[in-house]
Formats: sequence, structure tokens, C-alpha cells
Amino acid sequence: MTTEIAIPYRRLPLTPEGKIIEKRKKILRSPRTQVIISFPKSGKTDSMIDQPKFFIGDCEGGTDKFEGINYTDLTKSVSEQLYAVTKSGSFIPSGLYEVCQELYRANNMKAFNKAYELFNESKSEEDYAEMMELIKAMPFPVFVVDTITSFMKMVYSAALAEYNASVDPARQKTDIRRADNFGGTQFIRRKVEDIKAFIEKSAAPFIIYNGHIKMRKSVLSKTEEEISTVDMALEGQLPLIFTHTADAVCIFYRNEEGCFLDYTKKNDSDTDARPRHLGNRVIKISELHQFGMNEQQEQYLIEKGKTYWNRIYPELEF
Repeated sequence: MTTEIAIPYRRLPLTPEGKIIEKRKKILRSPRTQVIISFPKSGKTDSMIDQPKFFIGDCEGGTDKFEGINYTDLTKSVSEQLYAVTKSGSFIPSGLYEVCQELYRANNMKAFNKAYELFNESKSEEDYAEMMELIKAMPFPVFVVDTITSFMKMVYSAALAEYNASVDPARQKTDIRRADNFGGTQFIRRKVEDIKAFIEKSAAPFIIYNGHIKMRKSVLSKTEEEISTVDMALEGQLPLIFTHTADAVCIFYRNEEGCFLDYTKKNDSDTDARPRHLGNRVIKISELHQFGMNEQQEQYLIEKGKTYWNRIYPELEF
């Protein structure tokens, strides 16, 4: 007489005997990628300067006006080469490449990527705990690309260099948007996706892309409640590359009561969040304090000791 061996279910939440497993799986609540959109000089960067766990990659030189240590200029490099070339042949701006390589080492991203892959498959308590130990030991688990608009200048430049390296000198261009009859869209889009994937694999578990709105009268006349992802200062369908794959997309705004991230769903935009602690909510992330000698000079500044980024990243200890 033979005994039947129960075959385990690999995809269904069932025991080998076919009974439902009711134990909930662990999840990583903090958004892996996030896009934050706002009017220029609204305070996004200021709310992140000297914020524990954050490191800012400055694409436009704006952070040199701040007192702080947790940022660097991505447009500058220590290398004589303008671009680093990855094993896949992708051109990465040297300043960005150097910073990501140092973050890769400092954050022990090789171990994290392996641990996250294991956790993402198992969703077990044990793999979650191992992954969280790695995150807690990181000096900068949140990397900020500030801003996407200036970041795109780096993308265009790298896409052009990569294109020119692949063609005969007679076919080389001075602007990637003149590489074909379609504004170089295929080269630009591919380069955005390449560099984006490089950042998200190398730099940190959690990535923020800061974006500005277009400097157009029709857009500037909108209120914070009215602006959406379609108003981002990027050409054509480029905003969708960032927003469609992001775990969370929101609008940043400030008033006399503080600074807020608005994840409420707009009819014509991608503002919302997959993590349920953020989805369709408005969340306060910092307090303000009054500053000024008289009524004419009075303004409200972000109070450094009173920020609430743990509401966005509940796994991190700020």
C-alpha cells in the first residue's frame, strides 16, 4: 500500500492539505519610490535639509543656499570623465555615478537587495526582520533627487553622449532631440529608465523624486489643490515614467499651519499612494515658526526639530 505525499502549494495561500492559511504576510509599508510635486521654492528641500536618514542629490545647485551636511551637487564629479559606463554599456553622469557608488557601499545595498528579494518572495517575519536590520544600520536610507526638472538636463546630456558613441562621427548630433524625426524620444526615454533603475538599485531603499510645476501662466495661476502631475515641468509623456511606477505621488504645500503632503486622488492625475497609510490622505510633515522683525518682514520658516517624516516612512527611526 502506497502513501500519498501532500504536494505543497507554492502560489496559493493553502496548506499541503488544501486548507486556507489565514496568517497575514508582512509588508514593507514605506514607499520605495515617491514623487513630490510643488511650486518652486515652496520648502520641499528645506524640509529635508539635515533631516536624519535623508541624503539629497542636488541637480541644480539650490542646496548651496542651505546650512546643512546631508547633500551634494550631482552635477560635479571628482573624475575627469563626464560619464561612467556601466557593464551594460549605459552612460551615467559621473557625479551621479560617484554618489550612488558611495551610497551603495555606505548603505550596504548589495546585502539589502538580496534581503529584499528574499522578503518580497516570502513575506515572512524572519526575512522582514533581516531586511529591517539592514535598513536600520543605513546612514541614508532615503535618497532624494532634487529636482527632476534639472535631473532631465543630465539625462539629455548622457543620452546624447551614448548616442554619439554608437554612430559614425558624420552622424553625431549636438542635441539628442535632433537624433531622429521624433525628437529623440526613444533615446531619452530609454536613458531615463536606465538611470532611474541605476539609482533605485544602487543608492537607497527609498527614493524621492522632487518635481516642480511648469512656469506657465495657466499653471502658475492654479492653487496647490488644483495642480497635478500633468503640470510637472517635463516634456511630453516624461512625467508618466516617474509617476506610473512610483509607489506614491503627492503635492507638497505649506501654509501658516505647517507643511503638508497631499496624496488625495485628482481626477486628471496620478496623485495617490499604494501604501494604505498614505492613500488619499493629506499628511502634515513639519511645523513652522514665525520669523521677522515686523509685519512687512514676517514669514514662516520650517522648524527643524519638528518634522514628521515617520508618518511617511513608518519603518524608519527618525
